[in-house]
Amino acid sequence: MRPTEEVFRVLADDAHGMLQPGERFLLNVQGEESDFVRFNHARIRQAGRVHQRSCTLTLIADGRHASATSPLSGVAADDRSLLASVIGRLRTERAVLDVDPHLLYSESPESSLRTDADHLPDSVAAVHALLDGAAGLDLVGLWAAGSIQRGFANSFGQCSWHSVHTFNASWSSHRQGDRSVSGSYAGSVFDAAELGRKLERTRSEASAQDRPSARITPGRFRAYIAPSALLDLLGLLSWNGFSLKAHRTSTSSLLRLASGEVHLHPAVALSEDRRNGLSPGFTSTGFVLPSQVPLVTGGRLDELLVSPRSAREYGRQPNADAESPESLVMAGGALPDADMLAQLGTGLWISNLWYCNFSDPNACRITGMTRFACWYVENGEIQAPLPVMRFDDSLYGLLGERLLGISITREHLLSNSTYGGRALDGMLLPGVLVEGLNLTL
Repeated sequence: MRPTEEVFRVLADDAHGMLQPGERFLLNVQGEESDFVRFNHARIRQAGRVHQRSCTLTLIADGRHASATSPLSGVAADDRSLLASVIGRLRTERAVLDVDPHLLYSESPESSLRTDADHLPDSVAAVHALLDGAAGLDLVGLWAAGSIQRGFANSFGQCSWHSVHTFNASWSSHRQGDRSVSGSYAGSVFDAAELGRKLERTRSEASAQDRPSARITPGRFRAYIAPSALLDLLGLLSWNGFSLKAHRTSTSSLLRLASGEVHLHPAVALSEDRRNGLSPGFTSTGFVLPSQVPLVTGGRLDELLVSPRSAREYGRQPNADAESPESLVMAGGALPDADMLAQLGTGLWISNLWYCNFSDPNACRITGMTRFACWYVENGEIQAPLPVMRFDDSLYGLLGERLLGISITREHLLSNSTYGGRALDGMLLPGVLVEGLNLTL
């Protein structure tokens, strides 16, 4: 089977030769070669390899456009025949469509290239290391690893290519009742010793889950919010918080921050930073993206994410494909991990959250549940597991006047989504110490 990059470049050349006068095309190719292993009871339950690639072709003329997505076989004659058939169908569809007033695509031949070196381990060896480290645990999880490719070409001569290699191991260890501990290890360079340390932490936390639950009543508690829990909060904020369209239509959860009515803590800095991520440096319409977009600087809203369609509608330059972060980075602080329990003193250690949603978007207020490995801490020592409880609080408070400190260490948390294909988005996040987190139930 031919490499995906070769398939992509041949297909782009073929598309040029099939155009009629006045037509333009945008071609996006997606591909992956991934190993997948699913675990249950710390045993392999399913293993396999996925090799897939597809193309999305957009045909444009006179302000009208139509698109179609099709799988690719890698056989030149078959893919060329498929392309010709798709172009013929798109011509028919385009003819009955209205002019799109917000259509914007790059007409520049400027291209980008990223081809990361492959530092992935042999999946067999990595899976054995994971199972050895999980011996004796009731562990369920997933290993996914391999290469992911994205390509863009257009009729103006642009040809951008993006190829990365990643692994993602995520798991949970069940104890009793509703008690479990979760863990993950993901990245581009595998370290068996680091995987072992993470599994040993899971083992230690799982054992501590056997203690009787803490008995606490709803109220406001001093809390440490770990990177994995902060991920859920900032992931929700990313829905529309940094979107130009959402701000212009007054549907963003950060309108009060944008107006200057409220501010976050001066130590809070957030950015869309592709230098630390895995997502492509170009949009699906061909615009080469900046390596960094500062979103929050010194606790104040800075720039917004602008998609090509919003750029056309509001007269801006595009700096994103969609208007939600793909590589969100939060700046670290000054709190060492080794001192975090002592700094917390008495309060809650929040490792994971779930079922998060906005309870009051205008106040950037979020509600959700505590989940895996959350603890009640007293005098800097873990005392008991925290029972599942509901929180309801505003990020204006948690990352604003109630923020006490930010950890030095940050964790790279890659998405483990495999819906339709392995995802490339992720976040680089620290943990945060807050003066009060509101538990309501």
